[in-house]
Amino acid sequence: MDILKKLSKYFIITLAIMFVCSFVVLVDKFHKIEYDVFDVLETYKALKYFFILGVTAFTASVAYSIGIAALFAFNKLKVQTWKEFVCKLGTGLLLVIPLSAMVYYCDWFVYPQMKKEYVRLKLEMTDNVPRDIDDNRTYHAYFNSIKNDMPMLISKARLTYKLDSLKNAFDAATDTCSMYLSMLPDTMAAEASNKYRLGSMGVELTCASQPTTSKDSLIYIQKVLLYQYADEAWDTQAEIRKLANEYSIRTRYTAGLYISYILSALVIFLFRRYYPIKKILAVLAILIVLSYMYKVFGEVVEEYIEDTRSIPRKISNATDRAILNERLKVETSNDTIKENRK
Repeated sequence: MDILKKLSKYFIITLAIMFVCSFVVLVDKFHKIEYDVFDVLETYKALKYFFILGVTAFTASVAYSIGIAALFAFNKLKVQTWKEFVCKLGTGLLLVIPLSAMVYYCDWFVYPQMKKEYVRLKLEMTDNVPRDIDDNRTYHAYFNSIKNDMPMLISKARLTYKLDSLKNAFDAATDTCSMYLSMLPDTMAAEASNKYRLGSMGVELTCASQPTTSKDSLIYIQKVLLYQYADEAWDTQAEIRKLANEYSIRTRYTAGLYISYILSALVIFLFRRYYPIKKILAVLAILIVLSYMYKVFGEVVEEYIEDTRSIPRKISNATDRAILNERLKVETSNDTIKENRK
């Protein structure tokens, strides 16, 4: 069990260092990207905003910390044989597996809820959001619909459901394109396939050797129906990519945890077995890793901030629509009252 003790020890130390590094990165990026939230929000809300933004790098810190901890732990154990290495590696999984479960839970269930709170705080800092219908049910309906359409706020069940639904819709649209394409003669089919880039969506170029429909119908199929379903397929594919990217973001650190641990342990084992590692090389490697961590944390924070750049505009548009609907209701009600009086 020496591997567990050493791995846990170095993991805690490395994670603490990572937290300090991530805090430094957060302060640096926050100062450059965001305005002073303490001048806009109440103190406790500003601290909450700052905290939510800071913990976005937590799962990344865990994934990279276990890799660095594995480097030091396996270096201290001085493992020499493959059999001993595999045994130690398997024992270390007793720590890695619970950590991966924690990272998975955070990325899929904790972060979406925290990001919803982040969005609410972001709205409070936005001056272009009308405040006159904050308690209006219509406003909240639009607000909830916008939140549900933002991939980073969608729950796991909803994200999986939307992905499956969109994939089915994409398959249906491409099948329809293939069916209409097979009704056209070769020249019209080739023209439509190139124009609508059907081949890029996996639609094979098929054509009718002897079309049975009229020329006007063929033109309608090529110009209208194929365009309609091809456009639908492209829009669906873009939405699938957006949701698939969010799915990838939520799973990358769970998988990265195992990759980081196994790769780091293997590298240090090979160094010790075939070429003793020098202290200066170890220091250089640590410096490279720390600089890379700074870059990664910066990208995580910037990505998180940029994801919410469009929130005020979306909410503002939704609020404007809500105000318009309310005014229309009032005007309609007034017109009805006037007619009844007449």
